[in-house]
Amino acid sequence: ICGNGHKLSIPFNYLNIIKSILCGIIIIPALCDLVYAIVKSRTETVAHFQFLSPVILGLSMFLAGVVIIFERKAGVRSSGLMILLWMSLIAYGTLKLRTLILLAEDLEG
Repeated sequence: ICGNGHKLSIPFNYLNIIKSILCGIIIIPALCDLVYAIVKSRTETVAHFQFLSPVILGLSMFLAGVVIIFERKAGVRSSGLMILLWMSLIAYGTLKLRTLILLAEDLEG
């Protein structure tokens, strides 16, 4: 397989389509966060990270979708780069969720 120089393209299947759709769906909350930060900035001061965080997340999901498509065309079934991306998103998302829970507890009590 490796010696003939031909790249084997992986045909579209439900898993490739689901991965691409999930990348598109994850972009939607990032856009909502960005719009919320823009609307909130009109009435009060907003930190810069509230603008940058959704933009970075949206761009990374867009690039993840592009990588998924190009790796499928190149015949790559598993990617260390994508695993690192998903694991880092889980880790940072967990930290953000913890911070939001602590802030909600402070506001209640």
